[in-house]
Amino acid sequence: MKTIIVLIALTVVTLGSSTTSYSQEQLDEVILSNKTTQVYVDDFSKFNKTISSLNNTSFKDILKSTDASQNLVFKTNTISFKINERTYVKSLRQAVNKSDDFSEFISLLESRYPKLHKQISKDDALRDVYYTTRKHTFNGYIADLPSVL
Repeated sequence: MKTIIVLIALTVVTLGSSTTSYSQEQLDEVILSNKTTQVYVDDFSKFNKTISSLNNTSFKDILKSTDASQNLVFKTNTISFKINERTYVKSLRQAVNKSDDFSEFISLLESRYPKLHKQISKDDALRDVYYTTRKHTFNGYIADLPSVL
């Protein structure tokens, strides 16, 4: 009698685990066949809005205020990307320093983070980030100098 109960319990557990794996496979197929990109987590836009709201702030001050252990995450149904806050701010600073205008700034960021190409091109806060932080760079200081010639 005990043997029959053990066999029935083992059969039920085996059938339950195979059904669960089948459900998981079906879920993966549904997500992969989805044509639209759904953004689940977007810390980059929030962080860019935070930086753009800081008027008269240099990258030095922003770097001091960032946490070295904090990560920015961008996750959709097709990609997942994570980077350290401080590393991202350093990348922004380099892109602002190397660029002469906003379009060059965007192209530098897109080349550095190709996975975020669509996000970077759509993010309106990056324009404010560029113009807010540009005036505190060497090239920004040079541009603000009156023409002597």
